[in-house]
Amino acid sequence: MQRLGWLATFGHAGVFGFLCSALLIATAAQAQEWLYTVRPGDNIWNITADYLVSMSYWPKLQALNGVADPERLPPGMKLRVPVAWLKDRPTAARIVSARGKVEATLAFSGHTVAVAIDQPLQSGDEVRTGSDGSATLKFGDGSQLLLQADSRLTLDTLSTYGDDTLIVDTRLRLRQGRADSQVTPRQISRARYEISTPAATTAVRGTNFRLGMDAASGVARVEVLTGALDFKGERRSRKVPKGFGALAETGRPPAAAVSLLKAPTLAGLPPRVERVPVQFSFPELSGATGYRAQIAADSRFETLLFDGISQQPQVRGPALPDGDYVVRVRGIDPRGLEGYDAYHSFRLHARPEPPFLARPGQQATVPEKTPTFEWTESAAATAYHFQLAEDERFSTVLLDLPDYAGNRLIPDRLLAPGVYCLQWGR
Repeated sequence: MQRLGWLATFGHAGVFGFLCSALLIATAAQAQEWLYTVRPGDNIWNITADYLVSMSYWPKLQALNGVADPERLPPGMKLRVPVAWLKDRPTAARIVSARGKVEATLAFSGHTVAVAIDQPLQSGDEVRTGSDGSATLKFGDGSQLLLQADSRLTLDTLSTYGDDTLIVDTRLRLRQGRADSQVTPRQISRARYEISTPAATTAVRGTNFRLGMDAASGVARVEVLTGALDFKGERRSRKVPKGFGALAETGRPPAAAVSLLKAPTLAGLPPRVERVPVQFSFPELSGATGYRAQIAADSRFETLLFDGISQQPQVRGPALPDGDYVVRVRGIDPRGLEGYDAYHSFRLHARPEPPFLARPGQQATVPEKTPTFEWTESAAATAYHFQLAEDERFSTVLLDLPDYAGNRLIPDRLLAPGVYCLQWGR
C-alpha cells in the first residue's frame, strides 16, 4: 500500500574438520610436526607410503620415534612426523556461486570457458569477471573468496600436505579488481593463504579481509575486518590488525595502516519496498566520500545481485524480482579504503506495481468538500483498495473501498475542513 498525507483545509491552507586421528602441533623449538595416531594394522612402511614424500624416509621415521619393531606398531601410539617430510598433493577450488559474466581459462588446455556451479579449478587456472559478474570460490579448507566485478584472479598454488586438508597451501594472484576473503583459521604456521597483487602481497592465518587492486593506478588496498594480516611490498611488511586498512603503490612499500570507517546507520530503512528499481537513502557517514552498496538474497553474500558505488548516502539498485533480500552498505574514505558494513533485510513486493496519485498532489490544499481523487492505472490490477482517514495510522477510516474498479473517485459525502490521509493499492 502507498500512503500519502493529504492536506485539505478549504481556505485554511545479515572447517577445521577435526581429524580424528591426526593433530598438528609445534614443538618447543617451534619445529612443525604432525602427530599421527597409529591404527590397527599400521606399520612404518605403509605410513611412509601413504604420507611421506619417499619410501627412503622410513628409517628416519623409525629413528625419530624410537620404534623398536617397525612391523608391529601398537594402535594408539603417537608418531611424530615433520611437516617437511609430508607429500604435497594438488587440490582443487570449487565455484560455489556465479552471476553475470564469469569465465575461467584452464591451465591444462588453455581453453576459456564460462564457469558453472561446482566446477573445480586447479592450480594455474585464471578466473575473470565482467562488469556485471561476480563469483564465490571455496578452497580445500573451507576458506571462501568472493571475486567482484571487473576482476582477474590466478590460482597459482592449490596444495595440501598430509591427509586430506591437514595443511592447505593456497596462493593466489589478484591482477585486477576486488576480492573478499573469509579464511579458515590455521593452527600451524606452515599453512598458507596468500594473495599477491602487482603492488603488494597479503599473508594471513584466519581472518576476514578485502583486497583490491587498481591496475590503472597501480594501487592495492586491503581492509581487515577480523583477525590480522601481513601486507608486504618492496621488501617491507606492515602488520594490519582488525579494523584497519592500508594501501600500497607499485614499487613502493605499503603505507601505515589507518582505521576503517565505522558502519553507516541503516536503522530507518523500510522493511518493505513496493517500487522498483530498489532505492534507499540513509544518513551521511562522517569521513565518507562515497559509499558501496551490495544486494544479495541472504546475509552470506555468496552471490551479488547488485554492487554499486555512489557519492551520496543512497542506494540505487536494480529492478529485482519480488522476494526477500539483504542490502549491505559501507563508507569509502578519501584514500579509497572501504569500512565496516551495515546490513538491512527487506522484502520487495512491487508487482503488480502500485499506482501513482495524479491528484490531489502530496500535501496539496484543495477548496472542494468533495475533492476528486485520481491515480494511474496499473496494467496488472483488476481493482484497487482505497482508504481515506483523519490520521496517518488510519485508526479512524472515513472511506474504505476494498474492491474499487476505476482509477478516479469522488467521495459521496462532504468532508469537513481538516487534514486527511489516504492510501490505495492494487
